[in-house]
Amino acid sequence: MGKLKKTAEKILYFFPVQIIITHLRKNQILLLFWAVLFSILTNGFGSNVGLPYLLLDPEYLGQVSFLSMFIMGSAYGIYTIAFFLTSYILDAHKFPFLATVKYPLLRFSVNNSLIPLVFLSLYLIKFYNFQLESSFQSTAKTIKESIGFFSGFSLILTLLFLYLTFAQNRFFKTMVDSLDFTLKKKRINTVRVIKKMNEAQKNKFVIRSYLYNFWKIKKVDATAIFLNKEAILKIIDRHHLNATIVQIGLFLLIIGIGVFKEYSLLQIPAAASGFLLFSFFVMFTGAFAYWFRNWTITGIIAILLIFNFFMKRDFLDSPYQAFGLSYDEVNTPYNLDEIEKQNSKSQYDSDKKNTLEILNNWRKQFPKAKKPKIIFLATSGGGQRAALWTTHTLQYIDKALDNKLMRHTKLITGASGGLIGAAYYRELYLRKINKKLETINDNKYSYNIAKDLLNPMIFSIVVNDLFFRYKKFEYEGNQYFSGRGYTFEKTLNKNTNNILNKKVSDYTSDEFTAKIPMLLISPTIINDGRRLYISTQPISYMNNVSHKENRTFVPRQKGIDFNTFFKEKGAKKLKLLSALRMNASFPYISPFVELPTEPKIEVMDAGLSDNYGISDALRFMTTFENWIKENTSGVIIVSIRDSETDPEVEKPDAPSLFKNLFNPIGTIFNHWEYIQDFSNDNQIEYVSKLFKNKFNVISFCYDPKPHNWRKLKEKDIDPDRMEKLNQQSKASLSWHLTIREKESIMRTIEEDYNQEMLNNLKNLLNE
Repeated sequence: MGKLKKTAEKILYFFPVQIIITHLRKNQILLLFWAVLFSILTNGFGSNVGLPYLLLDPEYLGQVSFLSMFIMGSAYGIYTIAFFLTSYILDAHKFPFLATVKYPLLRFSVNNSLIPLVFLSLYLIKFYNFQLESSFQSTAKTIKESIGFFSGFSLILTLLFLYLTFAQNRFFKTMVDSLDFTLKKKRINTVRVIKKMNEAQKNKFVIRSYLYNFWKIKKVDATAIFLNKEAILKIIDRHHLNATIVQIGLFLLIIGIGVFKEYSLLQIPAAASGFLLFSFFVMFTGAFAYWFRNWTITGIIAILLIFNFFMKRDFLDSPYQAFGLSYDEVNTPYNLDEIEKQNSKSQYDSDKKNTLEILNNWRKQFPKAKKPKIIFLATSGGGQRAALWTTHTLQYIDKALDNKLMRHTKLITGASGGLIGAAYYRELYLRKINKKLETINDNKYSYNIAKDLLNPMIFSIVVNDLFFRYKKFEYEGNQYFSGRGYTFEKTLNKNTNNILNKKVSDYTSDEFTAKIPMLLISPTIINDGRRLYISTQPISYMNNVSHKENRTFVPRQKGIDFNTFFKEKGAKKLKLLSALRMNASFPYISPFVELPTEPKIEVMDAGLSDNYGISDALRFMTTFENWIKENTSGVIIVSIRDSETDPEVEKPDAPSLFKNLFNPIGTIFNHWEYIQDFSNDNQIEYVSKLFKNKFNVISFCYDPKPHNWRKLKEKDIDPDRMEKLNQQSKASLSWHLTIREKESIMRTIEEDYNQEMLNNLKNLLNE
């Protein structure tokens, strides 16, 4: 027992252990930053929006490389140094023996390196496995990139420690002397630090041994506790000045990158900019705690309240805007009276007549003697996986149908990424019939829509939205704030070779002549839940069912016709990419868009109302029910969705305190799409009765499961194991896709279920 006790005391009074204990007791905010990083790395925090990919697949200049990992390692090195400096300033006075050792900051950092080294090791292991399994890189290339990370990390630590520990030139010596003079003049500063040292001696932070370096342990000089307080104070002050210089340098670096972020060479990986931002916050938090001590939490709350005060009064407001609209001082009134004015009977009849002309133009493209099937294409939301799934599925189906799909399609509806993919394919189709492209079935177009969007947006959040939101750019004679909304559009435009760089109104003639299907973009107005219907054509009939007189039930206006409502604000100049962005806004990543109304309204993803685009298609059908019955041989809804139609019932997790607290809200949120599905099914059942046996729904689902069990068994492949592997490869809901996920999405169209749906569609069109 005696030996066991001595061993326990050696461990307890070992300097690295005491530092960890100190962090747990006093530095919870510093640990919080590490907790967030560990949680992201282990797919805990932010996995639903793809944050782990920022660490595991960091792109620079469009690819993961030695250079991208070198930048990542350098940024992590800066974050580690920030952690070391902040810890040293907050806690060095508690350990007087440091004044007796050579290079106290270096010795302190070596003993404080457990958390950074654990993260470093875990990160390199995770990165190595991810690149081999999900990006299909060679072992040699992955090792080379890992070396790049370690090289950047080592270089930064070496350079900063040389500066922090050995810099003795006249410039810094003069600054330190100036600081000493200032401290002597300001008694409160000196008194505060000495008081902290007295507290440390009372608390008796006993240290018996420490790491001299990573391979040598030394015992502590027993006389260290009686050291001169003034000597220790001077050492701490010197490093506090150096830390302040580093902090200012970090802030200027982030601001500089934000100012010149248009230059591709400065668009570092998003995770690297995240490390820089965390470095700044860690040092700011440390400085705040150093100066305010027990008032730290109160001070942070006060700052947040002050910030909120200015935000509420628009002093710090720089909204995310729809590019093309005018945001001058005179805003469009948004109230029930104005909504009713925009939905008059005359407007309703005029808009309906215009669309009937479009339908007649579409009908003229088919033989008079044979009525065609009319297709309504409904796409689901789901970030980039939905965009790729929709684009590739449309390519595959249209090729299999000898290009009949787009000819028969009259309306495209949907949400988020799915509608982006459909809009992209429609533009490709238009270019093909205009003889600007020979083929649109090349997989390069699918890979274009699947290129990374997440890294640039997170990069923009860090270097632009937080510090430099007031930077503006010009479009169509108006000035707009640049931010991650602007970055989203610019990156998507670049990824798709600039073919979506149009105004919505540029498609007016092609839609009217039925050269291409109508595209209906319908984001949700957060203020009241109405839909904002954006189209090249006037479509106020989507806001209400009809204008019959003497109704006992008068329905509310369910939507706003964008072109009519914002006519005076330049609705015809609205950028297509801005409209698609409004329809695909994802909380925290792609921001809500503010429109020029009074009061201000914000719009978000169409998926809030209907993630599958079904309800809008059905509303259009019922509006033109008579024409469809007279001029077509039936209706086909082609639903391209990024989830299965009837998933298995989930087994509930074991009950817990947090589950009981958040389960009522979380369950509804997580299953909101299922609720929408059942609602859509009810509407489909009703509408199908209107068209009797001339109504069909064909669903193509991204559900990567091997359904052909017989063939698997013939090849001695375990179906259960194969299903498990396929489920693991299902793409995440994010704006970043791995190579494995892209392949999973693109091959799923060949699954038995989707092939059966394709055959059904062929048979319906050939009737």
